Amino acid sequence: MTAPSFAAAPAADVQLAGLTVAESIGLYVGCPLALFVIIAGLVFALTKPDKKI
Repeated sequence: MTAPSFAAAPAADVQLAGLTVAESIGLYVGCPLALFVIIAGLVFALTKPDKKI
């Protein structure tokens, strides 16, 4: 006979540390905003028309 599967699973009780409020805001607001600014800056810099005299 085999042993019950629940007898060999003590790792399921391990709780991971969650994100703080500042980490959550930085991850879900700061990173996308920074990526948008970088992409918008590159598009603006690479498509800027030349000045004619």
